[in-house]
Amino acid sequence: DELAVTKPVDASEIIAVESKIDKALAVADAAYALFEEGRFAESSAMWRKVLRHSPQNPQALYFLGLSRTRMEEP
Repeated sequence: DELAVTKPVDASEIIAVESKIDKALAVADAAYALFEEGRFAESSAMWRKVLRHSPQNPQALYFLGLSRTRMEEP
């Protein structure tokens, strides 16, 4: 069965993954807040941080492009 667990899941591993997700969401929230404030250079830097950890993140790709366009940096 594809979904069978081959080893017990350690609770600390789950907590570590949840912590990384929480941090990534916090960075994305901060990047969006900067974008909304018109701080496009800072927003771009934050979206790049998101993309380093999640290169295909559609929200990060969209807002990075939009921030750069607003900064007139195609």
